Amino acid sequence: METTEFTSVEVFDLIERNGIQVAPNQSIVGAFLNFFSDIKRWQEQAATLTITSVEQKNEMKIARQARLALKNIRVEVEHTRKKLKEDSLRIGQTIDAIARILTNEIAPIEAHLEEQEKFAELQEKRRKAQLRTERELALEPFAVETKHYNLEEMSEESFSSLLASITLAFEQKQAALAAAEEQRVAQEKAEAEEREAMRKENERLKAEALIAEKARAEAEQEAQKERLAREKVEKEKAEKEAAERAAQKEAEKARLKAEKAERNRPDKAKLLAFALEIKMLSEKSVEIQSAEMTSMLESARHSLQVVSKNLSKQADEL
Repeated sequence: METTEFTSVEVFDLIERNGIQVAPNQSIVGAFLNFFSDIKRWQEQAATLTITSVEQKNEMKIARQARLALKNIRVEVEHTRKKLKEDSLRIGQTIDAIARILTNEIAPIEAHLEEQEKFAELQEKRRKAQLRTERELALEPFAVETKHYNLEEMSEESFSSLLASITLAFEQKQAALAAAEEQRVAQEKAEAEEREAMRKENERLKAEALIAEKARAEAEQEAQKERLAREKVEKEKAEKEAAERAAQKEAEKARLKAEKAERNRPDKAKLLAFALEIKMLSEKSVEIQSAEMTSMLESARHSLQVVSKNLSKQADEL
């Protein structure tokens, strides 16, 4: 443990630097001087205490007594500081500075004494912390959330049992995962084989369908040819029959026309002769002096000629 030698001279120097009057100086010094000797005494005793074994119970007890005594001094220093600080801000600042000096002197001694006093406790904490670290490292491969386990408090038997159960659960999980993976691979293989078989079957069916479609198309084409040939023959036959019927019809028409002409020939000759007479009548010379009558005559001539022409045309059609 490191210690700092100090005397009341530091206090006087601090008071002087802050410009505090002599009379108050003496009051402040008197209030704090008793603490210096007490601290010095406990500082020397603390320097002799170094505990290295949990068996040093008496030394730990002495460390506790010294720490509590220093704690009381620290409390008294704080009490004195507060009491003196009420007089003046400047005096208060000086008191604070002196108290800090004293507190800074006490703190490392107190910490050292507490460490000596609680040596066994601290050693136990370190042991448990180290034990927890070691056990967490042992459990780390199994991805266990260790914060749920009080590892540092477990007996070796309990931890061994816990480690064994976690190891077994981990191995079972890994085995289950491996089995699941194996099953997945096997299933994927089976599905791939099934898809390949289905693909080949589809190709076979497609090939058969193409062959059947080709055969159907060829048969349909052949049937189309036969149908077209048959329709051509039927058309030619129908055209021939239609031509024969037309020829028969024309022959019959000609026969009927000839018969009709023969029947109407005497009447036709009479009508033609009558039409000729009408025409000759229209051409007959008539002496008329009146222009009005001449116009009437010409109109009658024209009418007779039209009648003669129409009669001749109709007679020719008989």
